[in-house]
Amino acid sequence: MAIDMEETLNITAAAAASNPILFLFLLPPQKWYSIEYSSTSQKLIPFAIFFVSLVIFLVKTNFINIFTKTKRVPSLPPGPSPWPLVGSVPEMLRNRPAYRWIHHFMKKLDTDIACFRLGKTNVIAVNSLEVTREFLKKHDAVFASRPITINTDIFSHGFLTTGVMPWGDQWKKMRSVLIHDVFNHSKTQWLLEKRNEEADNLVRYLYNLCSDGGSEGKVVNVRTAAQHYSGSVMRRMMFNQRFYGKGNQDGGPGVEEQEHVSALYTMLLYLYAFSVADYLPWLRVFDLGEHEKKVKEAMEVLKKYQEVIVNERVQQWREGRRKEAEDLLDVFITLKDENGNPVLSDEEIKAQITEILLATVDNPAKGILWFLSCCWNFFNVDDDEMAEDADDNLPAEDTRLLENSGWSSRTSVLRFHWWSLTEQSEGHMYHPVDCSNKSFNQN
Repeated sequence: MAIDMEETLNITAAAAASNPILFLFLLPPQKWYSIEYSSTSQKLIPFAIFFVSLVIFLVKTNFINIFTKTKRVPSLPPGPSPWPLVGSVPEMLRNRPAYRWIHHFMKKLDTDIACFRLGKTNVIAVNSLEVTREFLKKHDAVFASRPITINTDIFSHGFLTTGVMPWGDQWKKMRSVLIHDVFNHSKTQWLLEKRNEEADNLVRYLYNLCSDGGSEGKVVNVRTAAQHYSGSVMRRMMFNQRFYGKGNQDGGPGVEEQEHVSALYTMLLYLYAFSVADYLPWLRVFDLGEHEKKVKEAMEVLKKYQEVIVNERVQQWREGRRKEAEDLLDVFITLKDENGNPVLSDEEIKAQITEILLATVDNPAKGILWFLSCCWNFFNVDDDEMAEDADDNLPAEDTRLLENSGWSSRTSVLRFHWWSLTEQSEGHMYHPVDCSNKSFNQN
């Protein structure tokens, strides 16, 4: 009996392995239903899971709605009615530039603060000095961080710098390096001679431009001169060289420098420009407006001139061919921690240098252009006319100080005009200068 049972089991196992249908008929009839039932239940398992998940989702949603109705939810500022999923993005795309459409919309609503829904993000626009102070002073800990955008990610090599870096440990690290090791008082005094050389070269460059025009002189593009000077100063401080190539014979920028500065200004134009992909990441593949394309092209130009110098300098220090620091690039490379390891990686050095060069050609050049545009009328006034009106607008105390300083009437009025402009421009961070200090004229 045991032998017959063993043979039957062997036959059944062989049949199950070769043909499942034959295996089904070899079983007793009462087992057929159990097998059909198990296969049917396996097919119904996904539907059961989906049904249970749907029930849980609906219950949870209704519970949250009921719970939130009992709480007071703070209301957002007024704004346009958003579309599902995309928010107010279609309106911004139809009414470019986006900032102008926002300004007109806020003016239409007669409000100084408005909310614009872009994808899943609520963008708050402010057009009031008092509200701005509340954002930047009272709630500065909340709004101190930088926004994460596609262009800033490309520009900072994956957020390795300081200026466009969101709040975090990396930002603290790079800020500490810049303040304590790179732009401290000793380093600025150490590089004073290089800055003076570039100032002399600027005067020589302007003189050569004027001399080429003969006795009548030549028109000088002040914007080009200001941008060239700002870029030359930082290139000299950073790389200990004035030009990436040979430069021009008159001392001005060459083709390489012009291409490099142009790429920096392209980066400034698109760095924080409105991009739909920043709020709807699934649209990044389309690159609407070609912002990402232009930023990458500008970065390739910057890398072409900068990374060659950085890579060569790093190799010189590693091979021991360079012993003493001559510029800020050497300072970045030679920074060591307590264990003697480099503080900054090669990518961090390259990214931070690019950011410094960007800031250098931006603010100083604009400051020079602003000052010249405000004072332009004073350069075309005769000394006699200046002498007649020199003391009319000055208080008695200021008139006495200017008379004792030995300045000419033209210089006196120009200094007073500078004083007036700086007092009216506190929002632009131009601080008043003490005109009674004679060293101001010497510096």
